[in-house]
Amino acid sequence: MKNIKQQLVTVLCLAVGLTTFAQVGIGTIAPKAALDVVSTTQGFIMPRVADHTALTVSADQTGMQVYNTITKSVWLYDGTAWSQAASGSAAKFVDGTTAADAVFTGGNVGIGTTAPTNMLTIAGETDFDSNSILIDATRNNSSGGGIKIFKSRGTKAAKTTVLDGDYLGATIWGAYDGSDFVETALIQAKVKGTVSTGDIGSELIFNTRDVGGVNTLQRMVITKDGKVGIGTAEPISKIEMYTGNANNANGLTLSNGSSNSGRLFFLEKDGGTANAIFRADGVLRFTSGATPNSSSGSTKMVLSDNGNLGIGSSTNVRAKLEVSGYVLLGSSDAIADAAPQNGMIRYNTSTNKFQGRANGAWVNLH
Repeated sequence: MKNIKQQLVTVLCLAVGLTTFAQVGIGTIAPKAALDVVSTTQGFIMPRVADHTALTVSADQTGMQVYNTITKSVWLYDGTAWSQAASGSAAKFVDGTTAADAVFTGGNVGIGTTAPTNMLTIAGETDFDSNSILIDATRNNSSGGGIKIFKSRGTKAAKTTVLDGDYLGATIWGAYDGSDFVETALIQAKVKGTVSTGDIGSELIFNTRDVGGVNTLQRMVITKDGKVGIGTAEPISKIEMYTGNANNANGLTLSNGSSNSGRLFFLEKDGGTANAIFRADGVLRFTSGATPNSSSGSTKMVLSDNGNLGIGSSTNVRAKLEVSGYVLLGSSDAIADAAPQNGMIRYNTSTNKFQGRANGAWVNLH
């Protein structure tokens, strides 16, 4: 009887203690929370379920946690939905201070930094190979990895159509000038033209910054129909270069670092041999029968530095016009007949005579 009384007193004391302090200690006589479990040899096992979504929960059960034996992870109920907590090798995001892991703070993710300034900030002091983003795509087909940048108007919950002139995104390069980072180059994608369902035109814009410049400036564009503009935003042909210089100081240079220049090839769509223009040994040469990206071809015309033109000759020209072969002169020409000039030569098929223009009249040369 005495033992029963002692047990009742102990239970009553424990109940009074729990009611008074609302703290339970397991492995400790000085709990620091409502439930304080202390052990150096054992862990704590929370309720284990195969499907946490099958549990009946309500808003007043916010903070409930269970371990899902199928996903092998802890799930937390926030009052409206379940969310999966990172565990094991996935637990790489920490709140704030260790740059060795991926840091999540203020809604931004930092890799190699504890103070990310953008949604994703990567910082490092290694060389280019390791201080970069690697996409390793392994699959048994022809596709590879990629980076996608999508743009819409509206909100995340209610997206709306983009408009002509909207910028879709950019890749930006910057350099540190001793006090801050300065934007030095960028490539932008831009909507171009009327937008309709499944039909959106676009263009790529390339900007660089010159020494002494305040901002980056557009240098080149690839338009929605595949035209390339250098120095112009609206090219009218497949490739257009606009120098903006009245003295034409800027232009296209073809050079290969030797006595011969680079070659400009003209090739029909179905292939075959090409025509080429290049400079060699101080003479501009026009060739035919050339193979692209080779030095082949037969010279048909040359223009020397002194302005002499040679047709059918591959040597330096000895006169303003030197023709190796026959010359055929016609008897009439709409422009020449309307306003003939002294010094002209023609062959008159009516008289079968070569004639020259002198003193305002045609004169037989034989």
